[in-house]
Amino acid sequence: AINDNPTSSTRYRYSNDSLVDQINQAQREIVNATWLCEKTTSYNLTGNVTYYSLPTDLIAVIKVEFKDSSNNIIELKETSLRKLYSENPEWKNDAGTPVDYYISQTTSPDTSVQQISYIPIPTNTSTGTVTIQFFNIAADLSADSDVPFDSKRHLYPYHWSIINYVTAKVKLIQGDTN
Repeated sequence: AINDNPTSSTRYRYSNDSLVDQINQAQREIVNATWLCEKTTSYNLTGNVTYYSLPTDLIAVIKVEFKDSSNNIIELKETSLRKLYSENPEWKNDAGTPVDYYISQTTSPDTSVQQISYIPIPTNTSTGTVTIQFFNIAADLSADSDVPFDSKRHLYPYHWSIINYVTAKVKLIQGDTN
C-alpha cells in the first residue's frame, strides 16, 4: 500500500519497527474512538477490603455484577465519591452486601492503576464474586502472526482501517497528499 518495495530488501524506506509502531498507533486510536473491544473479569471479594485494582487495559466499565454466597446476582450501580461523602461521610466504615461501586480516578503519577470499591464494604459473611464487563485497550501487535483487535473474528473486516491509517500517515510523511 505504501509502495516500499525496492529491488533490494536492504533499501526499504521504512523499517519494520517503524511500521509496527504506526500499526499499533492506528489500532490504539481506533479502539479509543470506538470502544470496540470488550472483556470480562471475575474475582472473589475478600471481607473488609476496601479497594481492588482494575485491569490495566480498562477503558470504561460496562456493567458490574455481584454474586453472593447464595448465588443471588445483584447488578451494582456506579456512584461517585462526592455522592458517597454527601450521603454518608463514614461510608468506609459501613459493612454489608455491596449494592454500589465507586471507581477512583487517581491523579497521582505514581499510581497508574485505577481502583474500584464496593459499597458497602463486604464483610466476612457477605463476600461473593464480582464480574466486571468492560471496554478494553487491545494488546499491541508485535509478531507477523498477531491479529488486530484482540483477534476478535467479527472485527476482521475492519483490519483495513489500520492499513488505510498507516498508508495515509506514510503518504503525509512523503508529502503526497493525493
